[in-house]
Amino acid sequence: WLNSTGRSLPPLLRDLGHDYVLLTRDPGLYPPSPAGTPHPVVAGAAEVLVAETNDVTAAGQAAAALARRRPVDGVITTCDYYLSTAATIAGRLGLPGAPPAVMAAATRKDLVRAALDHAGLPNPAHTVAGTWPEARAAARRLGLPGVPLVAKPVDLNAGTAVRLVTAEADLKDAFWDVHGLERNTRGQALQRVLLLEEVLTGVEVSVEAVTVEGVTTVVGITDKSVAGPPAFVESGHMFPAALPPATAALAADFVASALDAVGFTHGVSHTEVMLTAGGPRVVEINPRQGGGHIFDLVDLVTGTNTLAATVDLALGRTPSLGRVGSPLQAAVAP
Repeated sequence: WLNSTGRSLPPLLRDLGHDYVLLTRDPGLYPPSPAGTPHPVVAGAAEVLVAETNDVTAAGQAAAALARRRPVDGVITTCDYYLSTAATIAGRLGLPGAPPAVMAAATRKDLVRAALDHAGLPNPAHTVAGTWPEARAAARRLGLPGVPLVAKPVDLNAGTAVRLVTAEADLKDAFWDVHGLERNTRGQALQRVLLLEEVLTGVEVSVEAVTVEGVTTVVGITDKSVAGPPAFVESGHMFPAALPPATAALAADFVASALDAVGFTHGVSHTEVMLTAGGPRVVEINPRQGGGHIFDLVDLVTGTNTLAATVDLALGRTPSLGRVGSPLQAAVAP
């Protein structure tokens, strides 16, 4: 809740008529502005409850104690690192939510690759390595140095430590970037495992979708600009992507199959896809709304607010999806 969603979700909850309690390990993570204005997440909260959110048992106990003294109707988060925790708490309180194991798997890049393989869906060549000798051997099996590879951690987001590898020196840097990092920005322990993948070439897009009771509806496809190698950081978005209808339909169907492969039956998703000459391929699955104000772009064009859909799903309601896939206009976020 620190940046885009942190500034958009509190007023949205208020406008929808909801109150919320902020459960956080450290209220200091939400500092006031330089002018002294409280952070919107803190300012909009009916209560700030402090508990160790990196300990799912402690977080669950705090939520259960809260539910004994005031009504709790849903549990939400917009942060990848707490999706399975929120799902676990919802389950313990008897509230709507995705299965915690599904959320945990969907946020692990290596487990997503394994699920796609198991389902027989097209997948880039890939392997994982936990040690430097394993990384060297795995890279050779995938064709390095003649074949460039993408190296990434299995459990970070926002393009962190993702890099193009064309030689063993690149591989060494990539491996130690991942293996040398013990905790993420939320203080959670990392797997410290490197995922190596075949480089996908084509047009990269993201597919924005809402899944209710196992049925996925694609609300649109976002085009994106990506910074040059060796990094893969997104630098801009345009919605809707300018794609031929047949290509868009193919990407939408593929993403629905990919979400089904990982067992995703409930929630909003933002799946990054490369449209290759051989068809669409998953880059990453993100079982939450798109970042970088993509949720605003989708809302402006289609009338579907994926943040509002996240709230509705947490309350057991069927979200309003507006003009699904409307091609009427484009909105751009630099």
